[in-house]
Amino acid sequence: HGIVTLSEGGGLNRLGYLPGEWVGKSVFKEYADDPELIEIFKRTLNGEELQRTRRVGKLVFDVDYNPLFDEQGQVDGFLSIAIDITEKVTSQEELRLSEERFSKIFQVNPIAMCITEIDTGVFIEVNENFLTALQCSREYILGKSAFDIGFWPSKESRREMLEKVQKE
Repeated sequence: HGIVTLSEGGGLNRLGYLPGEWVGKSVFKEYADDPELIEIFKRTLNGEELQRTRRVGKLVFDVDYNPLFDEQGQVDGFLSIAIDITEKVTSQEELRLSEERFSKIFQVNPIAMCITEIDTGVFIEVNENFLTALQCSREYILGKSAFDIGFWPSKESRREMLEKVQKE
């Protein structure tokens, strides 16, 4: 049990293996130094379907482990399918870092700043200097519109400002 009978696909290729290179090898022997993976293999061979995200060096894979059953309904092996999600994970991490940098710059900016929904004027985020200038709390202002708190004297003046910003 645990002997590879088929090994092919993009995931193995990304790891530098040739099709068929793993055939005949024991997954328990080859991964003896990875207790988490050994546990996954054991659980799958006991009939449990599992999904895990696995990191291998700089690569990240979304892996499904599916038991295979014989005619009597007994587990006869398992199939694992790995999809390389490295690019997706890297993009998500870059986006998170970018958002984190933006948030820090926004929050520590000495200028009073706010982010509102264009159509409604509802406040989505404000920095501390904005709160200080308006002498109110974040809880009070978030979710309210600029009109609710009297920030704009009229909808016309806000519309004029938006048109000016959009032209620039």
